[in-house]
Amino acid sequence: MATLQATTASNCPRIDPDSIDSVEAIISDYQFPGILRDLMVEVRDADGSDEDGSNPRLAIRGSGAFDATKPIENADGDVIDSDHGHTKEFLERLTPHLEEYLVVETVGHEKCRFPLLASQWVAWPDGTIESISFDHNPTRPTQEDDSRRGPPLHSLSEQTCSHLSELATYGDRRYLLWELAADQRTFCGVEFLVDELGLEDASISEQVEQFVDHLQTHSEAYLEGVNWAALEATWGHIVDAYLPDESPVHHQVVSESHGGGR
Repeated sequence: MATLQATTASNCPRIDPDSIDSVEAIISDYQFPGILRDLMVEVRDADGSDEDGSNPRLAIRGSGAFDATKPIENADGDVIDSDHGHTKEFLERLTPHLEEYLVVETVGHEKCRFPLLASQWVAWPDGTIESISFDHNPTRPTQEDDSRRGPPLHSLSEQTCSHLSELATYGDRRYLLWELAADQRTFCGVEFLVDELGLEDASISEQVEQFVDHLQTHSEAYLEGVNWAALEATWGHIVDAYLPDESPVHHQVVSESHGGGR
């Protein structure tokens, strides 16, 4: 007898009301096996009768791991097995119909033995799909790995911290990552621009405002093609201290204007 105990749940994101039939058709193409019965994957409030008047929502929950499968049929049309590994495909088909990101999480165990089961799928309306799970065979970080990480927060100068605090008011991680990578170097950072424009006597707010305006004006030259994932790996721990609720920039949808917006 199977001893796996697992539970799956989602955040129930809103979907486009005009896409209800399309979403239900996509769901019908897959099976979602659970421990005792299939996971529930459905559109809730499809008739628009929800209490708060919001859009219909996609709901995924049940006992079992989140795994979208497709039935395998024999020549007579009888289902004889299931083809696994279609979860990403299922989510990719759903993303055009989402009005906010979908998060599906599974946790579980088998008789409380190692390894525990934990996974998370995230699907964004722009088509980005992310999947993470426990690393059951971790490797010890090497000295080379440690050398790629930026200095600790407490080692930064008071001036740099002031600039980062002001940059955080714009709510854009890219600005902080760029400043940390450029700080006191010969390419565009706050201090570099202060020297170039003679803003030494200006307030921190004015200095940072000029810096952001410069980045926005020349965004194609500065921000396009940047390896944001690499900057996150080096400086993300510091940015998290200033923008703890913001997602890493390589997961964000960057607007065409690259505006900051206070």
